[in-house]
Amino acid sequence: MLAVSIKIFYGDAETVVRENSSLLQDTPLTLRLGFPDVVFPGDVRNELYIKLWSGDFSASQSTNTRRNVANFARGQVGSSTGNVQVTMEVRDRDGRAIDGVVSQCSGEPETLQFHSMVFQRTTQPHFGELVKIKLPLQNAQQWHLFFTFRQRSSRDRSSGRNSDASERPFAFAFLPLFPDGRAFLEDGSHTLVLYRADRLSQITADMYLGATPWLPANQRPDQVYVPPELTKVAPPLRDSLVVRSSLCSTKFTQNSVLLSLLNWEQVT
Repeated sequence: MLAVSIKIFYGDAETVVRENSSLLQDTPLTLRLGFPDVVFPGDVRNELYIKLWSGDFSASQSTNTRRNVANFARGQVGSSTGNVQVTMEVRDRDGRAIDGVVSQCSGEPETLQFHSMVFQRTTQPHFGELVKIKLPLQNAQQWHLFFTFRQRSSRDRSSGRNSDASERPFAFAFLPLFPDGRAFLEDGSHTLVLYRADRLSQITADMYLGATPWLPANQRPDQVYVPPELTKVAPPLRDSLVVRSSLCSTKFTQNSVLLSLLNWEQVT
């Protein structure tokens, strides 16, 4: 049985904690996902909320199933069918991972990566996991989200370690935070294009950042633009990942028209 008690405090958070230090000391403060009704001058908040919503890995799993037929004859049944783990991190435009900006829950320290749950034997998982990205006041325009996808098996979990094969991603995706270099990514759902990651070590950020990050409406993965040099090493897959984004920032805006008005002197 789980018992939950709730007590309401009135006033701003700093005052409430100070006046109830014996009860609230070291209690993590959880902000609401959006702004309150009143935002006072001087309030600073720059956060991006990303929800891993769902994925469709049917194409990759059907290929792996055909490969496992030979293993079945040798008594090596593929136990990773349908088990996909998504790893998300923040990178700059040079491809370097940014540490200390990914938060999984209140009270926990920011980390380098977020690893999703693994659903047993399903090719179309619905994650619904929410992650917070702490945005800086400077240089956020150079950031993008980078996703890698790996097969996971129950055998690796029971042994307490992952094999080299399971650690190699079979696909990757990316999501720029400033698609046009000025306005922030719009809130809502984004169906990301997955690219083959067999030769991921040979792929630089310049190569994939010029490709299409998400599927436009009524388009298939084989219809999106991919630079020729990337097509040779990382063609798009028929798999996809759906994420939902929500910006809560006093610094950045998603309105490109407003940005043009504010920077009218720079418009030529």
